[in-house]
Amino acid sequence: LRRLDLLKTLKDVLKLEDEHDRPGCRQELLSTWTGRNMREILLPLVTGNTLRVNGSSRFRCAVRVADVLEGKVDYEANNKWVPTEPTDENKMWAGRCSKVSTVYDAMHLQHDDIHSEDWKEQQEEFVARDGIRLLIEFGERYGSVESRTHTFTRARLMVQDWATRSDERIKRWFDEKLLEKDRKEAKLRLENSSERMEESSKA
Repeated sequence: LRRLDLLKTLKDVLKLEDEHDRPGCRQELLSTWTGRNMREILLPLVTGNTLRVNGSSRFRCAVRVADVLEGKVDYEANNKWVPTEPTDENKMWAGRCSKVSTVYDAMHLQHDDIHSEDWKEQQEEFVARDGIRLLIEFGERYGSVESRTHTFTRARLMVQDWATRSDERIKRWFDEKLLEKDRKEAKLRLENSSERMEESSKA
């Protein structure tokens, strides 16, 4: 399912739908085995000039890049005929907490030898083509679009404010812990001193 004609057709459909800015079958095409190809499909579409910088098709391709790198399979665990939905990037990423790790571990257990080999291959393609740098450059292009400049500036200020407030909360927490420790040590010294005084008076 990765013949050159299929690869070209997939890119042509994504480009056509992107030009007319209307929903179609791009998500279904990206969810195919052909749509997992990092070298011929995903990285060129996300970081190249084929699609609009702020278009839906490029965004869908970027989501697909993340899902493929994470090893997300394209079907439900209990029914291979039911496709999985792409990750909702409008939600905050939960990180690698224990609950999320369990989900990923269960997802990776669905891999057969072909999936495991392809997952490795796509990750190697991403690294070999300096995918991180390409995505950062795409982010800079996306942020340079005039309509997005204000949003990015506002987001940057919000992150800076959040980081400052978080730093202050952490410092207050440490100060409170240190103060609590000093109080406990002072109380312990006072109790020990009282005990010694009582023993001295008895002697």
